[in-house]
Amino acid sequence: MKKLNKKDCFFLTILFSFILGFVFILRAKGFAFGSNIDWISQHITIPEYFRMLFYNNGNLLPQFSMNLGMGQNIFYFFYYGFFSPIILFSYLLPFLSMANYIQIISIINILISTYLLYKWINNKYNNNTAIIASIIFVLSGPLIYHSHRHIMFVNYFPFLMGALMSIDYYFLKKKSLPLIINSALMVLTSFYYSVPGFIVVGIYTLYKIIQNNKLSLKNFQPFLKIIFFIFIGVLLTSFIFIPSLYTIYIGRSNTSVLISLKDLIIPKLNYDLTFYYTYSLGLTFIYVISLIYNFLTKEKHKIFLSLVLSLCVLIPVFSYVLNVFMYIDGKCFIPFLPLALIVISNFVDDLLKNNVNIKKLLYILIPVILFMIYSASGYNKINLLITDIVITIFFLILISRFKKPKLIFFPIILIMFYMFYSLNINENYVDIKSLRNENNSKYLELLNEIDENSAYRTLINNNLLNKTNKVYSINQYNTSIYSSASNKRYLNFVRNVFLNEVINKDYATITGSNNVLFNIYTGTKYLISDIDPLIGYNFINEKDNTYIYENKDVLPIGYASSKIMSLREFNTLDYPYNVDALMNYVIVNTSLDNVYQSMVEKYQLEGKVINQKEIEYSLKNKVYSLKTKKDNNNINFKLDDPIIDKVLIIRFNMDFEKKGYNCSSEITINETTNSLSCSDWKYHNNNYSFEYVISSNKEITNLDISFSKGEFELSEIEFYTIDYSKIKNIKNNISEFFINKNLSKENSLHGEVNVKDDSYFKLTIPYEKKGFSVYIDGIKTKYELVDKAFIGFPISKGKHIIEIEFKAPYLLHGLALSIIGLIICIFIIIFDKLENQ
Repeated sequence: MKKLNKKDCFFLTILFSFILGFVFILRAKGFAFGSNIDWISQHITIPEYFRMLFYNNGNLLPQFSMNLGMGQNIFYFFYYGFFSPIILFSYLLPFLSMANYIQIISIINILISTYLLYKWINNKYNNNTAIIASIIFVLSGPLIYHSHRHIMFVNYFPFLMGALMSIDYYFLKKKSLPLIINSALMVLTSFYYSVPGFIVVGIYTLYKIIQNNKLSLKNFQPFLKIIFFIFIGVLLTSFIFIPSLYTIYIGRSNTSVLISLKDLIIPKLNYDLTFYYTYSLGLTFIYVISLIYNFLTKEKHKIFLSLVLSLCVLIPVFSYVLNVFMYIDGKCFIPFLPLALIVISNFVDDLLKNNVNIKKLLYILIPVILFMIYSASGYNKINLLITDIVITIFFLILISRFKKPKLIFFPIILIMFYMFYSLNINENYVDIKSLRNENNSKYLELLNEIDENSAYRTLINNNLLNKTNKVYSINQYNTSIYSSASNKRYLNFVRNVFLNEVINKDYATITGSNNVLFNIYTGTKYLISDIDPLIGYNFINEKDNTYIYENKDVLPIGYASSKIMSLREFNTLDYPYNVDALMNYVIVNTSLDNVYQSMVEKYQLEGKVINQKEIEYSLKNKVYSLKTKKDNNNINFKLDDPIIDKVLIIRFNMDFEKKGYNCSSEITINETTNSLSCSDWKYHNNNYSFEYVISSNKEITNLDISFSKGEFELSEIEFYTIDYSKIKNIKNNISEFFINKNLSKENSLHGEVNVKDDSYFKLTIPYEKKGFSVYIDGIKTKYELVDKAFIGFPISKGKHIIEIEFKAPYLLHGLALSIIGLIICIFIIIFDKLENQ
């Protein structure tokens, strides 16, 4: 292993200064090193919640989250750093906010990854080649970009580089422990990216074997040993890996992307999988030149690596498989970046040694260039592609003419830097003031105003998207959740049964809701807001123009009711009558007579438009066609008769959607927004029916309707009302489950209920087939699915003590396998020491 000389240290100092300088520029402009997309709503808030749980109960491995998504298996959040060594270290720093910690650790991660990459390349080539490889690494599309957007896309790089260096170390010293440790750390840091990461390690191992040996079965034995050592590393993490794998199986959201067999197997040069893009390797034309050059060498290891990487670029099925059979996307290839840099380094190193026949290479590149430009027709970065090709070829010609190979620095740095700048400059960074506001202590102070013996839920409806996973207090229980995996029954319940408004573009996110019916049903007793409260919510206190309200009419989290409806009858009800039934009955899968009595009334909305701003609209065959030229164009509709003490329900179909990627059409009515994402978006939200539940403590005299830019077609518009006085009476017909917060322990709920008549008990915690145990007066009782999403069971008249416990499925199996892995690891350490004596 080479030691760093002065030139190495000088270059790394320059490169580190560039990285830190970029961060300082952001800070000087008032921005955090973090994005408004996902970073602020997931990658800060969920690790912050993990730390809060630890501070509350002292347990490094909790099993249940009562605070998010109405109660979820904690392993649904494995993707966001659950038991990651990077996140665990923050537990030692309670004085440092998670927002600041994540920014600092992400920057450190970039610096360490860059250092290790430089060392790894420098050990194989000279420092000029290592310099070029490191510059490409830092300026590549994903590294810095995802360090401030999706940190798990890149935060494993120190351990991936450690694993690759461990392969070199194993071939040199025959010691396996570094590989085992780095493999385990990769899994714990980024469960999803550890899989392609291990494939990268396997490919690199084969590359080394082919490089050092003649091709024979005997010479491939080290490859099997490497697989075994990686397996031991994974086995050590089984306590996380196994229960997390189960949650993926039962909780991963499906994609709306339809892919045919032809799409998978027919070769295609998909630029977004490799070039000029953050959700890919994010490389430039120099990568194509390097792949071709490695093919032209007579060295089998270079040909092998180029062939493997070329197949990844050209054959879509590889992307499809690595993206867990969901879609074709280049993000799964981000861990392949070190291998791509090996290919580039092979070319650059030979070029710097004047061992490249540039004229021959240029002749071969001509048809490749023509094909690339032809196949890039319609590609949104075709101008960058052509510019890249022209500049790179120009400098290769200069190198050939003047024998100055170091000129290759110029096109690489120029194009890479332009790509880096264009990708990062337009990012939607978090304003530091906004970030401070999200962490404002006023929310915790208002939550502390709650004087509650039992447990109820809370809605903070300021900036709903950012607060989806935000938990300010361990006693704050949210209905919202934003996670790539979650309870699918609960997701279906919110999306397709209760039909809450959909603010976000993707299908998986459940935000807090302005739907007062949903909030009453879910036991959302407290509302923190800076706008007028929903009907039924009364003022408690105020802090810095933000108010906390209480609604004593909400249903408790758990209760017993003798009003039962069969699932068969419930399935005959359309919206909003099904919502009415959910609030008044417990829905069970048993044979019963029809019992439904409606509180819903059809409503004829009458009034006139008193203000219309830059909106064109027409009516034909009961379909409203609208067109707006910019965002936030408004129609103000004045009602002939004000709505007083009633809940107004509006529903219509969205018959037109935009074409494109990562965009949406939005309509807001009285502070409630619905969104339909564009048809080509891989996380398409499928929200073709817009529902609005409008309510206020004040009389509703106007409907203020706002549209995003674009075209809209609205049909089958319907209006309903429910008298709030009828909603208030629902609670009189149930027996409340009083949750004893003082006696409750981690992963369980304790409480008492005095049941008026033989009933069904309903607990609005999402149902899981495995994990829960229910005890009534100490006797274990079977539980079942009620209301299509929640936990329920029969209960007899009288006073009862109820305890509900949750144990994460397969956690004990995982712990047992981890212990086995640890024992095997100890034997390996002993064997290595004896072998090297």
